[in-house]
Amino acid sequence: MGNDEVSALTDIADKHWNSYAGRYAQEILNAYYDGEYDIEPMVSVGTGSPKSSRFATEEHQSILNVYPNPASDYFIVQLSLQTLIGKHQLVVADATGKLVHQAAINQAGQQLAIDVQQWSSGTYQVTIMNEQKVIETKEINVVR
Repeated sequence: MGNDEVSALTDIADKHWNSYAGRYAQEILNAYYDGEYDIEPMVSVGTGSPKSSRFATEEHQSILNVYPNPASDYFIVQLSLQTLIGKHQLVVADATGKLVHQAAINQAGQQLAIDVQQWSSGTYQVTIMNEQKVIETKEINVVR
């Protein structure tokens, strides 16, 4: 990646840190700088690792299940956390990065029902966070 690309990504990450595009730019920069790129996250919560990834990979087993997808009235967030150390939070953002829902996660294995009847149709990012770090994100589609 060249200096122009790094500069453009840094600009997006710094100016739009609370949007999906900003968080994605942060992830790219974090990979580019071997986990050393860090910027203020969208919300402030519990404990975590600077190398936490927003997306489940082969090395990172998924702890977040979101269904039904698409959703029209509600969706269920099911967490597969074995233990809960520190403060965790569920955050839902629309395609522009606007926060539309947030809730504290108080117990391992918790299941939450999220009412979407008043939400517009579209794609939303459902994120589990701890210590200002993203653990995992899944997309949910809301249809009318």
